[in-house]
Amino acid sequence: MNESDVLLRNNGIELRYYAEVVKCYRIRPDPSALKALKRMYIWTPEHVVKRFAPRINAYVWLMRVFRMKSSTFTTPLHGMIYAMLKESVSTDSAKSVVSEKHFVSATQYIDSCLSDDLY
Repeated sequence: MNESDVLLRNNGIELRYYAEVVKCYRIRPDPSALKALKRMYIWTPEHVVKRFAPRINAYVWLMRVFRMKSSTFTTPLHGMIYAMLKESVSTDSAKSVVSEKHFVSATQYIDSCLSDDLY
């Protein structure tokens, strides 16, 4: 390991997972639909309603998370919802953190919750 690798490891961000946007829903910010999805997101229902309520257009991203075969370090990119990395990162042999069956079931549930609220 050279000096720049040590510096990156000490000051960088370790990546062990990545997320893929599978579907993007453009929805009306209806609080009942958003609350129906509460088992699918990490925030409180109150936070979600407050975040979406003032918007005319709201978007829900359906994301699938993968664990990479080996972790890698990259330079930090601050203040971003998502980041374009300076260097490429191999996602070969990454494994989904949920089974295909569970992912399909969750997708169907989300579709059913949002179907009436799509633009």
